[in-house]
Amino acid sequence: MNLACPIDNKDDSIQKVSAVVSSGQSTGTFSGPTGGIVSVDGKSGGVSGYTTLRGGSTSQLATLLAPPQEPAKPHGFGRWWFILWIVPYVAGGVAGATSNSALLAFIVGFLILILLLWAQKVFKDNSTVNYANEKPQWDKAILKWNRLYYCHKHDIVFDPDNGKTCTPPSLKEFLYQSKGG
Repeated sequence: MNLACPIDNKDDSIQKVSAVVSSGQSTGTFSGPTGGIVSVDGKSGGVSGYTTLRGGSTSQLATLLAPPQEPAKPHGFGRWWFILWIVPYVAGGVAGATSNSALLAFIVGFLILILLLWAQKVFKDNSTVNYANEKPQWDKAILKWNRLYYCHKHDIVFDPDNGKTCTPPSLKEFLYQSKGG
């Protein structure tokens, strides 16, 4: 493993990609007295108060070198499941209470529930397939990302294990390449 830039074989301008990302992110809070001049309808006056500001920033380089996002796990209807389950029965009960065909209303509610269950299975199955395909690829990409270095002098990302390089804008494609690690 060569921990030097593959272009000039020097280590004076290299840094681990994860360190570039973390050092390129900052958050902060400012609290203190504030003041200003306000002008309304031709009249002006001074105002003062106390302000607390919170925020964060990320450098453009840190954004380009950020790790790939983990694929979203399938979750079906989540917390809405109970509501989706109970609505057809309540609707059927209300319809049944206002008419003489309570059994028909219950059957309609039951059919709506079956339709919702089918929709949940279809959507969950598709997201499960996508997740099953994407997660192993992401696992490999994140392992690769964790070993990468960045050369500030030449603006390249490189893998010290195999010497392969890319530019920061093409990092995602580099991480998901099947050849070379």
